[in-house]
Amino acid sequence: MIAEDQPRRENRVSVHPHEVDEYGLPRTVVTHRYTWRDLKARHELSSVAHGILRHAGALYTQTIRIKTFSHAVGTLRMGLDPRTSPLDLASRFRGIENLWVTDGSFMPRSAAVNPSLTIAANALMAAEHIAEAGAPRRHAFAAPKTSRAIATLALRQSHFNGEKA
Repeated sequence: MIAEDQPRRENRVSVHPHEVDEYGLPRTVVTHRYTWRDLKARHELSSVAHGILRHAGALYTQTIRIKTFSHAVGTLRMGLDPRTSPLDLASRFRGIENLWVTDGSFMPRSAAVNPSLTIAANALMAAEHIAEAGAPRRHAFAAPKTSRAIATLALRQSHFNGEKA
């Protein structure tokens, strides 16, 4: 089962001000707290899943809690406003010309589904920008040429969601 945690400004990854790792780099600190809604959604989904399994003939069901995150997204949001989004629309980190982010960080939310295809599509789009980075730039937010792969992924996703192309 997959549930999505509510976005919270307090949930973040930061660096420790004093502790370092074995390489001498600041140790990362993950701060995360569930909301009441997150806990309720987990409970409801778990109850429904157990009921389905029992109805299907399962004699025993078990919930195993994991102590890690899957499909973490939203740590470096993409957007137009530099005050609220560290990434521009090309997936480039603002203020550092040669830093591109191609993981799930650019997505504010994952909509409780596996974001792998969306991450791949964004990585392909960023790759086009990286490849064009040597050419003279017309505008910092110029729309990229949409690759055939991105269009194919978008069509598959819209088809999966029941949308008409």
